Amino acid sequence: MAFLVLLSIVGVLLVLQYLMLYTARHCSSIPTVQPSYPIVGNLLSFWNNSSMEAFWMLVKSFRGVDRMAKMVLGPKVLILINHPELLQKVLMNNEMLDKPFFYDFMGLGGGLVSERDGKRWLMERKVLNPTFNTRMLTSFLSIMDARASKMAANLRSVADGHTEVDMIKFVGECTLEIVYNTTMGRNANELPGQRDYMRNLNMEDGTEFTDREISDNLYTVMAGGHDTSALTISYACMMLGMYPEIQAKVVAEMNEVFYDSSVPITLDTLKQLEYTERVIKEVLRLFPPVPFAARQTRNELVLDGVKIPPNQIVVINFYAYHRRKDFWGPDPERFDPDRFLPEASQGRHPYAYLPFSAGLRNCIGMRYAMNSMRIMLLRILQEFEIGTSLKQADMRLKFEVMLKLVGPHNVWLKKREKC
Repeated sequence: MAFLVLLSIVGVLLVLQYLMLYTARHCSSIPTVQPSYPIVGNLLSFWNNSSMEAFWMLVKSFRGVDRMAKMVLGPKVLILINHPELLQKVLMNNEMLDKPFFYDFMGLGGGLVSERDGKRWLMERKVLNPTFNTRMLTSFLSIMDARASKMAANLRSVADGHTEVDMIKFVGECTLEIVYNTTMGRNANELPGQRDYMRNLNMEDGTEFTDREISDNLYTVMAGGHDTSALTISYACMMLGMYPEIQAKVVAEMNEVFYDSSVPITLDTLKQLEYTERVIKEVLRLFPPVPFAARQTRNELVLDGVKIPPNQIVVINFYAYHRRKDFWGPDPERFDPDRFLPEASQGRHPYAYLPFSAGLRNCIGMRYAMNSMRIMLLRILQEFEIGTSLKQADMRLKFEVMLKLVGPHNVWLKKREKC
């Protein structure tokens, strides 16, 4: 019996070794992340690690990659790409729309973010694109402003200049209400009406959305529009509290554009908040809410002359990628919105900064998110001065589908005399 068990184990190991060699030999010219061991490859580096530890191990691996490397996890090979030329080639490739198996375990259902079948995703995306056109975005502004103003009113009760406030609680409630009000009707209890609306949307081939697809896409909108924006504005409040000179510039710009209460919030007035936009962009660079993306090759893919066979996984880590010194200078950890000045951006590769990904599978709600975040910051800073005792070096991050802070997003708020 013991001999049969041993023979079975040896057989399994040989099969794993064969599968690994079969896959790896197609990518033999791509350097392997170290340490790597026979049969298991890099698997031991992730063995018995938490999701947070595994994420930071992956970040460490990416920081040692200039263009491309491979990570061998038993029979699976991950192709790590970390250069804008390669990212552009992958993300702009219409045959690179499929996503790998681990998106099934992200808890996002089968909506736009995690739908693995690229062809199915493309049909759904074409149907949902009109939801985020300019006319619709304009109609959302008054709702966003009303919810942001309500949030500011709720913050008044804790704005005593010294009490620590966990901003994610207030901003999270605000973004949740914005998403409900703009995409699901006036109130959350009007969700059935939105289901009827989506049920009447047909694919190009006349196929209707199923109940599961409706639920998945509504959940995707909720998660994408709520969590990501809430995290970004909470990080932004912390950074503005740490850098009062930057906060002062944002407030000065807001005072200049919205010089009295008669100035309406429109797409044009929001565009005038150029420094505010640079602040948000810098927050997204340092703290991308979705810190990685992955694609699965449907056909052969050629990168740097290497032929990568079908059904291989290509991985991008935006957290590490946005900290490349050759694109962001010798101090990429420093918070500096002026990195996004036109003169500073000149010559930088257009794919060096990808907080919303890029290509066909970029974030459908990118403009929606930027509008809501500018409005939320406007209403917060018009009423309050933000401060914090924390330093940027104190911030510890964890990965739980999104990039989150370990602990509260604590700041203190003080009512402004005039804004």
